[in-house]
Amino acid sequence: MDRYAFSVPLGILVQQPLNQVNEFALVNAATAFWYSDIDLEVEIRCFLEPGRSELELRRAGYLIERLTRFPCLSDERAVIALARLPCWFPHLRQESEAGLPSSRRIDALAMSWGLLKGLGLKAQVILPYQTRHAPQIPPA
Repeated sequence: MDRYAFSVPLGILVQQPLNQVNEFALVNAATAFWYSDIDLEVEIRCFLEPGRSELELRRAGYLIERLTRFPCLSDERAVIALARLPCWFPHLRQESEAGLPSSRRIDALAMSWGLLKGLGLKAQVILPYQTRHAPQIPPA
């Protein structure tokens, strides 16, 4: 996997509302996060370098945490990512999702990151890539 395989698509994804993200960038970010041997610390530092808005940081935190919830991710990568989230994005996530309004239309994880909406139906785009035998990512 190329260097910046996660930080570049993540940077693209956080620039717009998450339910309107670029699907190609979403697939690239998800597959890099799930399957590559990238160093998450290096990738997140590269992502943070340009100076990001608080909204972009909230979106990034949400996306990373959301990607940890897919069963194709190794337990080791999930533990590392979840443990590092408070360091990468300090004070941006509420401690728990408890007490948030429960509704089928509300993404509690997004709300915990201070976002009104999460990926929504866009998450379906990455479902076929939850296996190492997934379809090849089309070239850009």
